[in-house]
Amino acid sequence: MSRRPPNDTSLRFVRRGVFATLLAIALCASASPASAEPMAEVGVSAGLVLRDEQSGAKKNPSGITYGPGFGQLVDAKIRLHRYLRFGVYYQRSYHEARIPMEVLGPAGTSYDLDSLLTFSLGARLEPTISLSDRFRVAAIIGAGWGRVTSQKMRVTTPDRSFTVYEREGVGVEIPLGLAASFDVIPGWLAITASTVIAPHLAQTGNLFENAQFVDSNGKMQYALSFPNFAPTFTQMIGLTLLR
Repeated sequence: MSRRPPNDTSLRFVRRGVFATLLAIALCASASPASAEPMAEVGVSAGLVLRDEQSGAKKNPSGITYGPGFGQLVDAKIRLHRYLRFGVYYQRSYHEARIPMEVLGPAGTSYDLDSLLTFSLGARLEPTISLSDRFRVAAIIGAGWGRVTSQKMRVTTPDRSFTVYEREGVGVEIPLGLAASFDVIPGWLAITASTVIAPHLAQTGNLFENAQFVDSNGKMQYALSFPNFAPTFTQMIGLTLLR
């Protein structure tokens, strides 16, 4: 069975970057002049997205694994109360799917498959505390709908070839996390950092089911299903416009 190489190095790098950003925000905030509380915010962020697969022979009989991805997030928030913000978000990322050759064919088998595209749309409540006039920390509690798409896959073995066409899966995600922001230009621009874990519910679609296809010998075959996602882990840094 093919195994994914550890992504601890990437994860440590992003964690150090987020930690350094939070520390810089905190140090700057301790000596910052006053600024008004923003009423609305629009931000863009980027960072590491880990979409691991559910493991175990029953949940992942094909042994497929998902690689870490680079993600982007766009969000918009309004202030409902001094201590509460409400926002909507769009997030996307690309992930490599690693498929063990033995489930596709004998020795000499090869396949061509683009990265999986995942995106999600949702809303979040963010209970927020201002630790100074320019430094804020918030909890993240939300819900969203997500979709993952696998482009067509071309497989070639020593005695046949076949194509598995585009497949899709959808599901519900529940993002939970922490965020911090510091106003680098009071009333106009803030730098942000966030860490989020998002369990998934109700994952359905033909990506997670066996798919039929006809090979070059005219025989009906079945492509094994992709595994459902385990909770997604995200660490991002970004910029936010304030109004």
